[in-house]
Amino acid sequence: MTCCIKNLAKIAGALAILACVVFQTQTLASELKGITQNIFYVDAVNGNDNNRGSLSAPFRTFNKALKLVGNRVDHGVTSDKIYLRAGVYRNDGFSNQKRNYILYNVNLKGTETDPSVISAMPCGSDTPGCVQGKSGMWYERVVFDDGYTIPSEIWKKYNEDIWYASPGYINSKWGGSSPGKKGYGISWMAGANSDYLAIGPRMLLQDGKPFSWKDPWPDYYPLGRKYNPEPAVDPASVLTEPGTRTFDQNSGILYIWPFEGKDPNTVKMESWKGTTQDIRFRHMFEGSMEHVEIRGITFRLFTSLFLADLSENYRYMKWEDNVFAYGWKHLFSDPQNVSSEERNSLSDWEVRYNVFYRPSREVFQIYGDNHVFEFNDIVEHGGSWAGGAAMVSAINARHMNNTLIRGNYINHLGNPWGPGTAIMFESDNEQRDNNGDCVYGGTTIEHNFIGNMKGGTAIYLGRGGCRMKDITIRNNIFAVNPGTEVRYNLGEAIRITSPHNNLQINNNVFYEQKEVFKIVNDRGGIKLEDMKNTISVRNNIFMNSNYGGGNIIPNELSAVAEIGKNIFFNNRGSSVGKNAIVADPLFTNPAALNFTLMAGSPAIQQNQDIGAYEYGEEALFGTQWWLRGTYINIYKK
Repeated sequence: MTCCIKNLAKIAGALAILACVVFQTQTLASELKGITQNIFYVDAVNGNDNNRGSLSAPFRTFNKALKLVGNRVDHGVTSDKIYLRAGVYRNDGFSNQKRNYILYNVNLKGTETDPSVISAMPCGSDTPGCVQGKSGMWYERVVFDDGYTIPSEIWKKYNEDIWYASPGYINSKWGGSSPGKKGYGISWMAGANSDYLAIGPRMLLQDGKPFSWKDPWPDYYPLGRKYNPEPAVDPASVLTEPGTRTFDQNSGILYIWPFEGKDPNTVKMESWKGTTQDIRFRHMFEGSMEHVEIRGITFRLFTSLFLADLSENYRYMKWEDNVFAYGWKHLFSDPQNVSSEERNSLSDWEVRYNVFYRPSREVFQIYGDNHVFEFNDIVEHGGSWAGGAAMVSAINARHMNNTLIRGNYINHLGNPWGPGTAIMFESDNEQRDNNGDCVYGGTTIEHNFIGNMKGGTAIYLGRGGCRMKDITIRNNIFAVNPGTEVRYNLGEAIRITSPHNNLQINNNVFYEQKEVFKIVNDRGGIKLEDMKNTISVRNNIFMNSNYGGGNIIPNELSAVAEIGKNIFFNNRGSSVGKNAIVADPLFTNPAALNFTLMAGSPAIQQNQDIGAYEYGEEALFGTQWWLRGTYINIYKK
């Protein structure tokens, strides 16, 4: 009898599961039945998820639209569009996976001629509340906000200036270091004294203004691999001025010296969201997107846009007119070793007209071929609020083929702990073919502004793993990198650490650089002179540079490169090249970032002019850097 009862229970369970599947199938069929539209609208303020998602009857949640569109893709329907009406979109729930929170599961597919779209609602310039993107298009203001508002009632006075609170951040396992190798893990770089890291307090805002990070223990110097694992007896003692913060990893206490001496219980205090012990990030998206455009959206206070180890297709994507503010990792998906099949799954991205405002870590670091990153603004990458974990490049092309980096405005990089890099090419042994050449190459870097750096390297070419190939650096402005504001004082425009096959450095302006070229043997790898090089350096202008002395073009480089005609003026180092011109280039107004040529300039030549701009011709659209105004104010909305 007992056996029969058990069998009946199993049968009942199976019937219940079958009934659930049938119900879900019927529900899906009901949702899809009769839907002829391929445009769906979401309104976080006035919508309802029981609506049909039309303009007059929008959904309320973004997840509702994503689920419907994903189901349609599974049934062969492509090119759906989702338009978001004005509002703040939050997802305080999550899809829980081991080591990851996924906020939005996506399954979108368009075609080459009819892409799928996620966009803020377009609007007219005269529409109240609308905002203009970098492209000139206007959109309703749509914000994806993943910030955590710290409850006001928890703040208590520590002394006359300093307050403290225990927001409840949880330390999650990051790993990567050991007692003998402290300093190699991200948790150590971020200011924790173990392999565990509470990521929440690594960003803190008071009414939208970021606090600077202060080290909780002495001798904290990530680049020098120096750590004292014991925090100060009084962690709050490291706060010596308003607008600073620190965090005691052991006690979970956050200490702040508020701006303007305000009571933190009376202002809005925000941080990144914390996670659980087994979770590092809250990822905004995970899934598959092919022929998809994402436009006109502000992403605010997120720690990751994508699950880093993508296995689905993310091909033929366009990111345009978005603003990314106070994020940790942005357009990032780059495991250490990538197969050719994986490269094909993430290719042909176009990232243009976006603003990356005060990003803490990577802005654009993905793998794959044929990417375009152009006319974007990267402003204050890895600033003082980011701490030691910001020691990364804004753009890293180490696993990219045939990439175009053009017309970008990269202004202010680095902080007192790490100088940062604007554009990085890492090369390691895994990227080397049988001849010693890198398997990746073909990158063009042109018409960019890289300036006002804290002392790092503008372009970092290689790590000695292989001979790099087919890299073109032309018509760029490298302006103001004195190398005096960080502990690790570089102040370099271009660092070369590998041999090169077809490296072209032509028609650039190097202005007020501590050191224009730096030749080093990085990590004991292949040195510049170890393999045959084909390098060209011509039609560049070097002015007010090489504070440390030495040749503008060092002997190691001039020995293996073709040095053409270049202009040298008011540099501390020596001029180099048989056709060197030593004269004032007569820039229009270099102090205002206007490096066009005035009449009578020696840079004006019969065929191609020397420098980044042709005399008498209009500058490439978007590269009139002198028209930008005060860089720090133009993004405040």
